[in-house]
Amino acid sequence: GPAEPICKPVTVDSQYQMGIYRVKLNTLDNLTGVTHVYNDFSCTMNTEVTAGIYYSMEVETNNQYPESVFAWLDGNNDGRFDSLERIFESKNKLQFHADTILIPANTLLNQKLRFRLKSDYYTTTMDACTDLYYGEVEDYSLTVKENTNPPVAGFISDGFYSCSGSVQFSDRTLNVPNSWLWEFGDGTNSTEKNPSHI
Repeated sequence: GPAEPICKPVTVDSQYQMGIYRVKLNTLDNLTGVTHVYNDFSCTMNTEVTAGIYYSMEVETNNQYPESVFAWLDGNNDGRFDSLERIFESKNKLQFHADTILIPANTLLNQKLRFRLKSDYYTTTMDACTDLYYGEVEDYSLTVKENTNPPVAGFISDGFYSCSGSVQFSDRTLNVPNSWLWEFGDGTNSTEKNPSHI
């Protein structure tokens, strides 16, 4: 299984029924309702994912109070969750939290890695280890498989018009690219992953 976590956050006050009711990611679909204890499903609930691929993720929380939900993947399997390992965030939403997550290319392959979900009242500041006031923590595991597919180019930008003329581009290429060449159409180019251009 995945490395033992360095922390197991606890919930201080469970009177408002906040927390994680259901999680859906790839083949993982767990309906737990709210338990208000640290739940470690990492040995029994696992899904296989591929590095460099985007996956849809849905988390259901309570239907009366807005919550924020965050998720981390312990990509080096050391039992810690640093800020760069956070791969999902949904802030200040009521009941339904959904987004796509990118499985990082630099994770360990072919072994169970701890995948942590935390939810709490939307004003609560959270990292992976802080105790919760009203919310809940659930740990699962992901097994990351190597991506052998060729890259499929993709990007987004912050818009093509700005007062400064600068446009920020963000790479969204699938299948683990290892180099980039941006051609801006004005005779200039960039090899940065996420360039800005005027």
